[in-house]
Amino acid sequence: MKRLVLSLAIATIALNVNGQRTARFESSSVIGGSAVPYSDIKAFFAVIDSGSIGSNYFTIYFEIPDSCEELGLRTFSPVPQLTSPNRGDLSTENYFERKVLWDKTFDPAIKLYRAANYKPQNHAVNKEYAWQIVGSNDDSKEMPTQPNMKNGNALVRLTAKSRLIPPGLYNVVIGDNKNTNWFGSFMLNIGVNAHWQGFWMGTDLGLKPQY
Repeated sequence: MKRLVLSLAIATIALNVNGQRTARFESSSVIGGSAVPYSDIKAFFAVIDSGSIGSNYFTIYFEIPDSCEELGLRTFSPVPQLTSPNRGDLSTENYFERKVLWDKTFDPAIKLYRAANYKPQNHAVNKEYAWQIVGSNDDSKEMPTQPNMKNGNALVRLTAKSRLIPPGLYNVVIGDNKNTNWFGSFMLNIGVNAHWQGFWMGTDLGLKPQY
């Protein structure tokens, strides 16, 4: 795993004064014939540089502090045009330095894991967690096509059927299942249908805040 440093995206950066132009992230719920967007969405922007070739996956952690009815994750590669980080979004440290890679693409796949033995009060940076896979996707037909007009972007949804989505620590692994060019840009969205103070996302468990 290649650990990358995060930087808070500053809204005043004069790269895109209009903010994000990506289609809103909608849940599977429908009201009045229209899909309901997720009420809280996290965004992560990254570039995979040539130095990352050979390490064909990227790990991001997030925590949801309470149960919810639906959890959604989607990944675009490349980052859509006219889309840039807003205040509060996260990016890799080199994201704005490596603009040359913004329009480069790879075929992202998502695997979502949950820490079965995680309890917030017992969190430790070096703790070994028992990760259980809870969802995966590659080449979603619900997502916009990539520049080659093929379905390459990924989408995962967990929906409450017999029980609510449990709170806890989750691990998103973004990789390239087809072992094509592992460089370019990507954007990850994580959406829930709730608002919480403790809805956290990062690449380093040591940066997890205490609430």
